Amino acid sequence: MLKSLIKSLNRLRSLSSKPPTKPGDRLSYRTSARFFVMIVLASALFFIAGNVGCGWIYLMSASVLASVILSCILPLLILTVISVHQTAGNKATSGQNLVVTIHLGLHSAIARRMPVQWLRVKYLFPGGKLINKPLFIESLLNNANIPWVIRDLKRGVFNLGTVEIETSFPLGFVWFKRLVTPASTQTITVYPRVVPIEGFFLYRLPHSAAGAAGSSRSNRSTRASTFTRGIREYVRGDSPRHVHWRSSAKLGQLMVREYETEGLPIFDVAIDLQAPWQSEEQFELAVTACASLLTLGMQLGTSPQLTILPERAYEELNLPALPAGLSTQMEVLARITPMKPVTRSQEHHPFERTAFDSDRTLVLVSPSGFEEQPRNNLYLIEVGSITTETGPHKPDLSTTISTTVLHRASRSLIFNADDLSNL
Repeated sequence: MLKSLIKSLNRLRSLSSKPPTKPGDRLSYRTSARFFVMIVLASALFFIAGNVGCGWIYLMSASVLASVILSCILPLLILTVISVHQTAGNKATSGQNLVVTIHLGLHSAIARRMPVQWLRVKYLFPGGKLINKPLFIESLLNNANIPWVIRDLKRGVFNLGTVEIETSFPLGFVWFKRLVTPASTQTITVYPRVVPIEGFFLYRLPHSAAGAAGSSRSNRSTRASTFTRGIREYVRGDSPRHVHWRSSAKLGQLMVREYETEGLPIFDVAIDLQAPWQSEEQFELAVTACASLLTLGMQLGTSPQLTILPERAYEELNLPALPAGLSTQMEVLARITPMKPVTRSQEHHPFERTAFDSDRTLVLVSPSGFEEQPRNNLYLIEVGSITTETGPHKPDLSTTISTTVLHRASRSLIFNADDLSNL
């Protein structure tokens, strides 16, 4: 009899672990040793009562059996009358904290009359670490709002986490657990971290000249300097402050000073997903470098563009509909992941047909030891890997960067966020 009972319980356990009919919910249970002790006790009392014929023993057996049944039904009813909803911001930044609020309530006024007690609430989020520990709620009379703080957020796009509610009210014989997963439309986009860059490397980049190349990006990319290039005839729109009166009096017409233009470096940013990235930390630092460079360019008013290779990677990103700009570039950087490295020959480099077709400087973020030769419109930011078998270690720069002046002038090597900020 005991073996058949245990077999039936195992069958019920397998059924409860299957996906539920209601999307997003799943029920499961676990029994304690007291549950089986009570079943054995009820069976023993029933056997003794059958041989002795004592009604009190029958009543004791029925009471024990009723408590076992109640411990199976009431926790299940409690979990079914609870409504679960969670809210959080849809955007966050890697490394910062995120607060998710869990709203617990009861479906109806009839449910509020039930003894909804002994609730243990836990939150599971795949993209970070939870600061809060599992919370114990003694009684849920109306509604409860529980904030959960998530730290060390990882870059990426995540669905909201799973709410785990567990109870064994009233006797603690059987623990029923309900897992509530939100709809797939409730997502949180964690953008890469942005590090303020000093911008010392900009003097190594070729400066933009006055003309279409500079004005097509931004009106702020060129500005007048204090160096006079010559004088020319006054045209409508020139400032009266620039009039050269001596020449105007001599020639009998207004002449104005013409100044040299100072151009800010106009650059684009590129990252190759099929480069030989050695660790997750190295790739995350590269993504942080791309986000920081794009932000620096936007602050300078040069509107840099982002290029990721291979181009087919764009099709797998599932980007939202956003206007072109920094927000779209951040959405791209939040979704990219390293791909399987491929061997490329110098004759068929992937940047030959895309980014190098322009005369703008391309800032290429790549792993350390990248074999691409410097060009007039290429600047390499190499991301070193400091994870070794003996612990963190910075290799000698001479082993990674070529010793020629040309290579040193067109490369930078970073190992952490501090190196990136001093770039």
